[in-house]
Amino acid sequence: MKVLSKGIMLCGMFFSLSLFSEEEIVDMESIDKECLMNIVRQKNPPSPRKRKLKSKGLLKELVDPFPYRYPVRFTHNLVGSSLPRHTVILEDGSTWKIKSSDMHKVMRWKICMGRKHLSSHEILEKFCAEEVEINPEGQFEPDYLMITQNTSWFSDGLLIVNCTKGECVEAWLEFGGGPVIDGMYTNTIDKIDKKDENLVYLRSPEKNSVWDLCESDFLTYKSWAVNDSVIIGFNSGLAYEYPYILFNANLQNWVRVKPHIK
Repeated sequence: MKVLSKGIMLCGMFFSLSLFSEEEIVDMESIDKECLMNIVRQKNPPSPRKRKLKSKGLLKELVDPFPYRYPVRFTHNLVGSSLPRHTVILEDGSTWKIKSSDMHKVMRWKICMGRKHLSSHEILEKFCAEEVEINPEGQFEPDYLMITQNTSWFSDGLLIVNCTKGECVEAWLEFGGGPVIDGMYTNTIDKIDKKDENLVYLRSPEKNSVWDLCESDFLTYKSWAVNDSVIIGFNSGLAYEYPYILFNANLQNWVRVKPHIK
């Protein structure tokens, strides 16, 4: 009996690893959107009513007609975590509050100091010198993280998706916990073009970028201002042709966008 139970457990572990293996989701250059969506669906499964309608053939699964792969350069890395405060810091310096029931997942995530713009001292300062886990020198292999909307009922936060481990957690950007101003990995609004208000211009030390704005989000974008800090994530909601979201850390709202092609 013990041998059988161990066999079942090993099979289950093998299945979970093969379902969300790093090679399947991340190929070191890009990340498959459908794999990301599967992770989000596990966190936010359809309601019992939707499952009932689907079983009766009255509701069809929405299929994204625009398959997409995200470049790894749009991902984030974890550089610090605090279990007592249920808090994490990403490589751009942004500080996120994690849902307490999800914190056990975060403690398994790799902390990466490969993108070194925050020193250990600065991280400890951000956490008020509380118990913080910091990556030892020389360990630079990251877990790739992306943010997306949280579509579950009664939630006003976002999801941080670990593309490497195939899991996600509910998160809220802390008040005043936005990315480091003019930091090495911080994107900011560069300019607002009054002639073509459907274009979003971002400035970054790594690379400037231009984005086409989803028309449905135009009113949200109108409240944004030059030098607002922006975090790039992926769109897990509707408007499939716009695969990205830009999250405004100052106003704590987001718009859907796609890369602008001249």
